[in-house]
Amino acid sequence: MPINHIIRQFLHFSVKITYFCSNLLIILPYLIKAILDIVKLLLNICIRLIVVKHLVLLVEDDPIVRQVHTYFLKKLGFTVSAVSTGKQALASMKEKKFAALVVDLGLSDMDGTLIVSKVREREVNTDIRMPIIMITAHGDEDIFRRSKEMGADICLNKPVSLAKFRELFLGFNLL
Repeated sequence: MPINHIIRQFLHFSVKITYFCSNLLIILPYLIKAILDIVKLLLNICIRLIVVKHLVLLVEDDPIVRQVHTYFLKKLGFTVSAVSTGKQALASMKEKKFAALVVDLGLSDMDGTLIVSKVREREVNTDIRMPIIMITAHGDEDIFRRSKEMGADICLNKPVSLAKFRELFLGFNLL
């Protein structure tokens, strides 16, 4: 093989490598930015899943029941945002994403089913369905049925025991 042929092949190969490298240098910053954007997005999703999975909104106007239920939920490992009015609950839901909602049916400022219906309205056309536990001091079959019709997953008489909360949250795959 003559040396001229080897030199021509080498030069030809060098030109192809130079062309490839120059194109790579042009697109490399865009590739790096795209990869970083994907990593940031995945990290944000992971952080939200970790925080959201453990954040429960408790809406209860009776301070003793609110304190007992907050204690039980924290004992199960949840972070609890406890509020006493429906207005506070609706404001909290605009600010944060919750894993579940525990709401009293008979609040001082509004019916708990109004909060439930607002949650369900926000979930329309999404793949999200927040577990909702409705609690009441005066439950009968008619109230339980009406609560489920409004979108609650379950309606229980209060106070709810730690064992019952554990059972429910296991059923919701949140424990």
